[in-house]
Amino acid sequence: MPRSEQQRANILLSTFVDHDEVLNPEQVSAEERIFEWDGALRWKGSTPFAKARIGVSLRTLLSSMAPPHAATGSTSDANWRLTKLFKLFAGEQYLLWYDVRCQVAYIVLKSEAKAPDSLKAWTQALVVAYRLHVNHQYATGARDDWIFEILETTLVDLSKQWEHLIDRLVTAGWDVDVSNLETVSGTRIQSTQIVTATSTQGT
Repeated sequence: MPRSEQQRANILLSTFVDHDEVLNPEQVSAEERIFEWDGALRWKGSTPFAKARIGVSLRTLLSSMAPPHAATGSTSDANWRLTKLFKLFAGEQYLLWYDVRCQVAYIVLKSEAKAPDSLKAWTQALVVAYRLHVNHQYATGARDDWIFEILETTLVDLSKQWEHLIDRLVTAGWDVDVSNLETVSGTRIQSTQIVTATSTQGT
């Protein structure tokens, strides 16, 4: 069965969200582009409106949450953000943060993450980026609390229908147990890293 990769995932999942329809591999292939940018997020046939980086390190995600100060190069205090993010995704095998300024979704995969977890992370990143994209005022002026709100609501909505969606993908002919969403070898974080990072941020 075909593997879900980034471009196919965009087509497949945006169609599902908009129309509650799961396309089969042949239908998705008919809409594929010959060339595509690595990490591009598109809503069906739209132009790219954001980018996703999957399999990044915890350090990369933290840097996107608290960008270094230009003058000193030090990382600004982001303890409440990191702690809140860990709590939000405690039941998932990934962490997700969206940098509105750069329009980039950063996905950290946990050590136990499997192919369906990667697909769920990509799906949520796509939906979050799209919602912020279509609401221009919301996107350009988004505060951290707004970003957490949309991360939470999209995670709740997606989790409610995820198992059913996986069943429908399998029925449509997709191999959900194999994923090549990571175009380069990514990293995984261990639970001990989460505990250490949370403890450090709390001191």
